[in-house]
Amino acid sequence: FIESYSSPRFAFKEGRYGEMFGYFQEGFIVLLLGLLAVRARQPWYFVWVSYFLYFLLDDSLGIHERAGRLLYKGLDLPRSMFEMPTRDLGQLVVFTFLGLLFLAVVGAAYYFGDRTFKEVSRNLLIMLAVLIFCSVVVDVIHVYVNVNAHEAQLLIDLLALLEEGGELVIVS
Repeated sequence: FIESYSSPRFAFKEGRYGEMFGYFQEGFIVLLLGLLAVRARQPWYFVWVSYFLYFLLDDSLGIHERAGRLLYKGLDLPRSMFEMPTRDLGQLVVFTFLGLLFLAVVGAAYYFGDRTFKEVSRNLLIMLAVLIFCSVVVDVIHVYVNVNAHEAQLLIDLLALLEEGGELVIVS
């Protein structure tokens, strides 16, 4: 199982099949939510469209990674803090800031949206919470284990599988 996961074609790395499939899924979500906004004549769905479009762009272009590196370099921080690389902590700060900003916008849309929009938003927020768990919480654990227990390769591989595979499953 782990051996096939580690195959270069199927490994969860930039530009590989799993990553490309994730981009396809995110793009399809943007399309479907855009169609829903138009069909339901409810512009508040475009808040969700913008979030998933950002998520697609962030995944494909590494926006929060680049912003995290800029934050790390701009503040002239040490290479490591709290036993983690500072550039990874910078990514977490950027991702958290953007996430809170998005939640504020979703909260406003939720307040003004109709009953159906609110129901759809509640369901999307639940799935978003699981997605954030996989893509942020498991990622932080993965980075920590990779830096501090690099001899535990099986654990590192399992965390990578949980992180990337969990993202693909919840986006599905």
